[in-house]
Amino acid sequence: MLRNKSAFLLLAQFCLFNVVLFYFCRAVFPIDFAALDLLIGGFDTGILWAAGNVTLLALLLKRAPAAGRYVYVYLPAALFAAFSLTIHGFSSMGLWYLGVLCLFAYFVWFVQACIARHKPWLMIVLVPVNFLATLLLYVDYVHYSLTREHFNLFYLRIIRADGGNFWQAVMNTGITPFMAILPFAGAFLFFALLYPVLHFGVAIELPRRRLPAFALSLLFLPVYFQFGLLLPELSLSEYLNFKVRNFWFPLPAAAEFESVAAADLSSVLRDVKLPAGEFSRQADYAWLPARKDRHIVFLILESLRQDFLQEAMPKTLRLARDGILCKNHLSNSNETEGAMIALFYGTLPFIVGRSHYDNTASTWIDFMKDSGYDFMRLHCSHGNLFFPEYRYVHFREYFRANNLTVPEETSIEENSRLICDAVIHRLKNADKKCIIEASLFHTHYKYWYPQQFEKYTPVLGNNSEILSLAFSDVAERLANRYRNSILFTDQLIMEFVERLKSEGLYDDTLLVIMGDHGEMLGEGGKLFHANGGEILQYHTPFILLGKDVAKAVVNKITSHIDVVPTLGGQMGFSVSGAYGSDVLGFADKGAVTFDIAGKDRMIYRDAKSSSLFHWSGSLEWVMICDNFFRFDETFENQYLPANLSATVLNAREHSARLLNIIQKK
Repeated sequence: MLRNKSAFLLLAQFCLFNVVLFYFCRAVFPIDFAALDLLIGGFDTGILWAAGNVTLLALLLKRAPAAGRYVYVYLPAALFAAFSLTIHGFSSMGLWYLGVLCLFAYFVWFVQACIARHKPWLMIVLVPVNFLATLLLYVDYVHYSLTREHFNLFYLRIIRADGGNFWQAVMNTGITPFMAILPFAGAFLFFALLYPVLHFGVAIELPRRRLPAFALSLLFLPVYFQFGLLLPELSLSEYLNFKVRNFWFPLPAAAEFESVAAADLSSVLRDVKLPAGEFSRQADYAWLPARKDRHIVFLILESLRQDFLQEAMPKTLRLARDGILCKNHLSNSNETEGAMIALFYGTLPFIVGRSHYDNTASTWIDFMKDSGYDFMRLHCSHGNLFFPEYRYVHFREYFRANNLTVPEETSIEENSRLICDAVIHRLKNADKKCIIEASLFHTHYKYWYPQQFEKYTPVLGNNSEILSLAFSDVAERLANRYRNSILFTDQLIMEFVERLKSEGLYDDTLLVIMGDHGEMLGEGGKLFHANGGEILQYHTPFILLGKDVAKAVVNKITSHIDVVPTLGGQMGFSVSGAYGSDVLGFADKGAVTFDIAGKDRMIYRDAKSSSLFHWSGSLEWVMICDNFFRFDETFENQYLPANLSATVLNAREHSARLLNIIQKK
């Protein structure tokens, strides 16, 4: 039975995959598919697509003897004809994308059906693999719907920071137990239906002439190459938006859209080889005669945005007037690990070779330790993001080690208060100078705060609402939670500084207040971080407070690699061979930021615009856009013949500045 019915079982999986694939493509091309819905009176075409797949299976059951002809001949020919007509009839890149993927999925089914016919035991492998592929596609569909970027495996490296407790780390990302159980429930239901499908399914026999059937299974190729006919109908923004956000898809090259100024940049980038090691060379440090030993406290606020400091944190803003406030400060990465690498190692946190930091110490931290300093990282988890010796110390572990009482159960916002308490205790009882990172997690999704700070409503309640509510509602409710969390953060920072002063610790401490990175709260149809090049994912405060710290508002672009050199200017140690500089001393040089949503993707930014670069051992300039990473009419105007010379000049300048930063010139 397995030999005869395996093709039908695999086809049932193919149909399920196709339904998820349709909604996945709908998320990537919402405008195209919304227009398709309007064309048929506003009805959800996804329901029609699902009904078509069910109808196919029902038809096979009714026409069982001719099932092979329907599946191996009529089905691929009908899909090819339908997609070819609609792609060009509607000039739709979205339908082209769906057509290529759908026909490629059919090709995979064809290959699997042939294998299972001769080796039925391989169904033990093929069926779970197909189910897993469908599940991963669904996960990517949900992720793309919320972030406009694809889920990638590098995110798992970030999750592992939770000290090996993978399940708890997944829960911290916002997945409820109910949401996590759903895939397992779906798997159970699917495998429970295996026997009925096999028992009542039909045998789908290959035609005697198998070469034509194989040729029909390759029809995804002519659909793929129809892209050249579609090109004249596409705008530059649509083409590049797809290319940037779907970097994994082998989009056919289009000369009129590809790096229009690349030839003019050859004099800047030609023959420049940049091995991965170029991004991770650390600086050297030495004390100057005017040495000032002080405690250093890094108050790291998860996902803290600079604009919310200006708009919703008046108490912190008043404190900043007594120190250095960098108003255009950027994280060098849109996720925590890269941000902390840039901060403590002073290097550019390129994704390639990131594992290098798993067994590499920070020369700055070693320098400070050799100078008599103690280094500790406080968090509400046990994990670490790079070098194992720099692991997070859970605040409960700290309290118990120092015979201090701590509640057994606390909320995430209460954890932040307790971490601040632990910092005060450490400073009061230290027998040598300390460097302390206090990482406060309450401003991470889903943005925590005490009830009395709930000023903005409505707010997101259960995490499952993310999937059940319209995106606009989700964005509004999450943004309100974030605003309330920021109100609490403002109060928390003020109380912490007041305690430093009342305990007599302020004069002997340099306090760094900063975010690890920024956050998206619905802008451009995106939520969260680590999923794009928008400046809101990088723009975060940097405030330096302490006795005798100069009062200064810095408007030039600064970044995390500049923090330690700035501390050197206050404490009296020199920094040589660094990527960054003291924010009070250098001319505006822009910043290099990295987007982990795309492989080998780096962005140079100045005050007006950004250039996207791709690294593959050397640098390739891809395109220029504004700092919000928008692809719109303004972006397209830069590539008009009348404006192209200015675009080329800007790109040349960005390329040269990027190289100067990387090569430490």
